[in-house]
Amino acid sequence: MEKFGAGRPVAGPMLGKLAECAASPWSMEFHRRAFRPEAYEIEAAPEYGPVAELKAGSAAGLPLAGNLSVAASLCGTPYFPDVSGRILILEDLNEPVYRLDRCLTALEQNGVFRRCAGLLFGQFTDCGPREELAPLFRRIAADAGGPVLMNFPFGHTFPLATLDFHRGMSVRAGRVFVTA
Repeated sequence: MEKFGAGRPVAGPMLGKLAECAASPWSMEFHRRAFRPEAYEIEAAPEYGPVAELKAGSAAGLPLAGNLSVAASLCGTPYFPDVSGRILILEDLNEPVYRLDRCLTALEQNGVFRRCAGLLFGQFTDCGPREELAPLFRRIAADAGGPVLMNFPFGHTFPLATLDFHRGMSVRAGRVFVTA
């Protein structure tokens, strides 16, 4: 969709999960904010704990969010989106750490992390212990061209922030802001 300009992409809860979204006050608040014109900060979700800054810096650009396994499978095809100057947000679900490593390495070797303005690792639900994920994300952060955060509230499970790919986003001092 994004690659070919088909519509206005928004990443958030699937329609069948809106009732679950409504049951999560944090998710519902950030779902509403995504469709209002005011600028706002995407704060850490209490259930996930604080967002961790793996590589300091500041960046601004349009967000581009998606599933890591899907992104890796598109890498090198005409369907892989242009990440240049974008804030790339990745998440996954039910993947062992060795598969995540393989997917991240494929993106790294294709220069994806050097081209994006910033990188946010969202939720990696049921993907292994956090103490195994953190070193992997730190290794990738070393190659990134901009700031890198971990534990951003975006993924397959609630709470999750809804993201409009056509609204600017900035990352500075380990915090994430959406522009008006």
